[in-house]
Amino acid sequence: MVGAVALAGLAGTGRHSVRPGDTLSAIAGRYRTTMAAIAAANGLKDPNRIFAGSTLMIPDGSDAPSGSSTAPSTTTYVVRAGDTLASIARRFGTTAAVLQSTNGIKNPNIVVIGQTLNIPAHGPAASGAVLEKVRAGDTLKSVAARTGVPAELIAAANGLNPPYSLYTGGQLYLGMRNSVPTAPLAACPAPGGRFMNDWGFPRADTGFHEGNDLMGKRRAPLLAVANGTATQKVGPVGGNQVKFTADDGTVYWYSHLDSFGKSGRVRAGTVIGAMGDSGDAKGGPVHLHFEVHPGGGAAMNPYPLLVAACR
Repeated sequence: MVGAVALAGLAGTGRHSVRPGDTLSAIAGRYRTTMAAIAAANGLKDPNRIFAGSTLMIPDGSDAPSGSSTAPSTTTYVVRAGDTLASIARRFGTTAAVLQSTNGIKNPNIVVIGQTLNIPAHGPAASGAVLEKVRAGDTLKSVAARTGVPAELIAAANGLNPPYSLYTGGQLYLGMRNSVPTAPLAACPAPGGRFMNDWGFPRADTGFHEGNDLMGKRRAPLLAVANGTATQKVGPVGGNQVKFTADDGTVYWYSHLDSFGKSGRVRAGTVIGAMGDSGDAKGGPVHLHFEVHPGGGAAMNPYPLLVAACR
């Protein structure tokens, strides 16, 4: 885990205790600084890896967010293979339209590997989710085209159901509210599993990866992450799945199981399934697809929770 780094003599430095769902870009925006500055102050090699419970030094900040009118700062991102403007925007809690405008991009469908993009470090994303105002005549499809965010993601983030009626002047979330707090995991869902922060990766079927994949051995035990209720389900995409509802209302999805374990009322650490490749993962790497939905609503990035519980 990343701990606080003591930097003697660093003037004007505040501290921030990382909470589940925090991202470095959102923290930077909150304290009117940049991701690069925070990464340098804390010796972070990978700005995408900050963990709940750790403490970050905030350079040129304070212990509370500033209310000053300092001009928005930016950080930079180098485009990698497989990136799209929309996927980069989701990663930093902004929109493709904002990145297009900030970087003077004429065609939002084209980004070049190795290209450096300026990423606004604060603004709407600092509150945890970007909002888009509904215009007269808007449909879910037109909002998706304008912002570069998949229609199905907008629908999921706002709890919309067909026929997706929109109201002029209303506000739509353009991403899952990734900073929604939830309790730490009482147990690692897949002990020994290997994982990375693949939240938000493009998917052919849904357009957006709403969880993290933990790789491991077939039939490796999968554990309940809290006290709650395990409900077994079977579907063509997720295969053998467990919908686990914790006592605090958080819903956890376990997908692509080889087989089921105990169902009904269980305690944290109980075996509720075994790792596999069922559903649309058949024939691929054996893994657990793990999702976290605070309050049963939109998904949040499980990565900080998994790091704290599994590493």
